[in-house]
Parts: sequence; structure tokens; C-alpha cells
Amino acid sequence: FRTLMDLPQKQVQLSAKQRRDLMLFVREATRNAVKHAKAKGIRVDWSLENNTLHLAVEDDGIGFDPVTQGQRRNGLGNMGERAKNLGGRFSITSKIEEGTRVSLIWPIP
Repeated sequence: FRTLMDLPQKQVQLSAKQRRDLMLFVREATRNAVKHAKAKGIRVDWSLENNTLHLAVEDDGIGFDPVTQGQRRNGLGNMGERAKNLGGRFSITSKIEEGTRVSLIWPIP
């Protein structure tokens, strides 16, 4: 599969815990795309606007219904917890046969 990553140009100071939570969030999202989605491509987009990090991990995999299947998946719950720990908002958009997009919006203190 193919992976693309765009990173913001501006540097931001993060604590070790913030870096860890952010890294684990991205790792879980990409792992889900590889393990469950059967994705051929994964795109990770980062942007920083007015000290708010916008992160999206998107795949072209098989997708799923987040309402019925999302509650059974520990990884999605873990990403939600990490977003909460950071003080950010987590969202997931997915459609069967159209892939999945996991997003984090985090106002960096």
C-alpha cells in the first residue's frame, strides 16, 4: 500500500505525554487501516492553524458502519481516549466500500 504524509512547517513544543498520545493516535489509525480496512493507500494530513492541530488519517479501504461496529472496536475507543487526554475532539467518518477518515482537532495549549 501507499502512504502519504503532509506535516505543518511550524514547530510546536509538546510535552512527552502529548507527543506519546499523538503518536499512539496516529499509530492506531494507520494500524486499523492496514489490519482491518484492507487499504491500498493511507494518507496522513497535518495542519496547524491558530495553534490548533488538524490531523486526519484517511484510507481507501473497505470502510465500516461506525454506529454498529465502532462500539466493538477497542482501537477506536483508545483513539477517543487519547483525543480526550489531549483536550481535543475525535471524529470518524466511514462508509462501506468507500474507506474511513479519522480526525483529531486539538487546540494546543
